Amino acid sequence: MNFQTFLFTLLFLLSINAWQTLAGGGSRVPTDVLFLIDGSGSVKPRNFDKLRVLLKNILDRMNVDYFSNEGSHVALIQFSSRELTKVEFNLNTFDNKDDMKTAIDDMVYQREFTYTGHALDMANNEVFNGNGGDRPNAKNVILLFTDGHAADPHIAEAATTSMKSRGDHVMTVGFGPERSINRFKHELEAMSSNKEKDVFLKGFDDVDNIARRLVETSLPKSDCSIFPCLNNARCENKGDSFICHCTDEYKGITCEQTKGPCEKKPCLNDGICEVTDGGFNCVCSEKFHGQMCEKEKVVCTTKNTDILLIIDDSRSIKDSDYAIMKNFVTELVYRFNISEDQSRVAVIQFSSEEQTAVTFFFDDYNYDKDSLMNRINDITQSDGGQTSTHVALRMAREQIFNGRRGDRENVRDVIVLLTDGQSHDDTAAIREAGLLRDADVSIISIGIGVGEDTDDFYNFLKDLAFGSDYVFKVSFTKLDTILDGVTKAACENLQET
Repeated sequence: MNFQTFLFTLLFLLSINAWQTLAGGGSRVPTDVLFLIDGSGSVKPRNFDKLRVLLKNILDRMNVDYFSNEGSHVALIQFSSRELTKVEFNLNTFDNKDDMKTAIDDMVYQREFTYTGHALDMANNEVFNGNGGDRPNAKNVILLFTDGHAADPHIAEAATTSMKSRGDHVMTVGFGPERSINRFKHELEAMSSNKEKDVFLKGFDDVDNIARRLVETSLPKSDCSIFPCLNNARCENKGDSFICHCTDEYKGITCEQTKGPCEKKPCLNDGICEVTDGGFNCVCSEKFHGQMCEKEKVVCTTKNTDILLIIDDSRSIKDSDYAIMKNFVTELVYRFNISEDQSRVAVIQFSSEEQTAVTFFFDDYNYDKDSLMNRINDITQSDGGQTSTHVALRMAREQIFNGRRGDRENVRDVIVLLTDGQSHDDTAAIREAGLLRDADVSIISIGIGVGEDTDDFYNFLKDLAFGSDYVFKVSFTKLDTILDGVTKAACENLQET
């Protein structure tokens, strides 16, 4: 890193510190800081961009605070020709560092000439005049960056004389080749409040390291006046020390550390946060679900419901998507009261006609909820094949809802069908669905995956379902978003928990 660059920043901030402590009393006073930036053609775009970086690094270390009477307010003037010299933002334009940084990034490099005096006059007339946000109880600090002679040196000298006579602190910074700086060094000395603290730079290399080095060097002073708090944190003086109030994204004594995803406590309603490779995952408590456990679960308290889950096993479903679908089924079943005299569950897995089969019947696992959940977790995908939806529906009619193997009379019969595509025999599937509906079986059809947005697939799902409220189409990754809707469709007596 260019040591002179670091020294410049250090001295600049310490010069502000000098004004913030009144002689003898140790009381802090606020500062109004003005950056005067040379935008003439000789600066060149590359160096002008380095100036942007340096200004933002300085801002990061400043106690910019518009909500108390101890912080600094900031303004910026870019100067070149008389016509192009302008106040980029005034002391009362912004109240936070982020907006100031955006304005610095958006600042258009003007090129042309070096009318330093005109810029200093503008500072007196438009910044430090009471209308630009200048505070009567604040000390004014002017930091002037330039790479050459002023085109109007007499005006510049008169303007800075006026500033210094009212107690403003003027600091000048020359940058460029050393030989060039020596030619206008006397101008900088004449304008500055203390020529011994003028800093003459050769370049702006490694300016991104300036802020870190500054904090490391200055922290022993334990005072907000040396701007120890990083990443837009608010600094509060506490006796001879300070406290940094970090934003939500950061932690540490000076807010120097980025919080891990779980340290931000993203999980709501007593959810447990787990760090993952991609960020975090919320493990929700029993009554909540959603990405951050923000949704209250809908549970079913209806007695006497026989629920058949028909699960697509066809080869078009990837292993990862099948796992998502199985998790959905597990969560859905968990929302029902499972027992001999309440809800019962059976499962059919289907693909080709030969591989479609009953996984288990109503009377296999439904007298013990834990056993049922374990059995669902043990379900594995078959080798796959065609999507024989019609075969699965016929099997439901002939082998499940037939008064045997746990099927009960005078209870509500529900089918939840999950598939990623149309049956290879749509006509037969629609016919079987009609026969089931005629037997008072409510069919909930869920279309997932590749075909979810096609009209033909959606119309096929509607032809199977008990009604429009019983049709769902969604991607695999969004399956959890329809849990409440499917639970409501399958349940007559709903309870929000």
